[in-house]
Amino acid sequence: IKHGSGQGTAFDLSGVSITNSADSCIELPDDSTLTWIEGSATDCNTHAYAGQGAVATGDGSTVVMENVDITDAAVNGIIGEADSLWLSNVTIDASSGFSGVQTGTGVAQTGTATSGTDFYAYNVDIDNYNSAMTIHATDSMHMEEITSVGDSNGYSVTPAGASSPAVGATGWSMETVSADGGLTMARTQPGTMNNIDLGGAIQMSGTAPSTDRVAGSTVDAAGMTINGCGWNVNFNGVNLGDGSSDAWVSAN
Repeated sequence: IKHGSGQGTAFDLSGVSITNSADSCIELPDDSTLTWIEGSATDCNTHAYAGQGAVATGDGSTVVMENVDITDAAVNGIIGEADSLWLSNVTIDASSGFSGVQTGTGVAQTGTATSGTDFYAYNVDIDNYNSAMTIHATDSMHMEEITSVGDSNGYSVTPAGASSPAVGATGWSMETVSADGGLTMARTQPGTMNNIDLGGAIQMSGTAPSTDRVAGSTVDAAGMTINGCGWNVNFNGVNLGDGSSDAWVSAN
């Protein structure tokens, strides 16, 4: 499904299943809206283009997906510069159709707008992508019941991108999040981080956007570093590394 120059077009694909596309199964025009409640996408991006996947959101779009299964999308799952990305009960699984880990990202919201962008994810399962999620949302964030296996890079949450000075949302929730990789977070600050299980490190950087405390319990990671001023972090039930050389905590 592709609409060439139809900027601002609204799509409702509820109940739709798509199979076998050389590039993305859905490629949205910029500033469009997609509502996809119940459906599936299988064998997308069979030519394995770097900037494609199952859903290419375009720039400035609003995407709502619920109860959608994505199976064997090459390189990426959901990718683009959406302004608003809302996911609930979404599975992105590339573990059955490929011999190796896909080189891209399970969910990527990569816009560089310094305001007006949002991200919400509940019960999202990702399998066999090099990076689990890359999120550049600025105004609001929510991450709950998210699992990634087979990744190396885990989660990156950097408002407007890693090189931007933009300050992101504060006081949001990160609950029951796991990955084989770690978590990189800059210039945005959850209020709670509970039941976090990471194979890599937790890295918080930049000046804290709020003096409020980041409170968490049951946090497992290879290590933890805070590189910036003003952070107030209180974690209980922390397990770092395996008790050998990979367990570390640092602050600058």
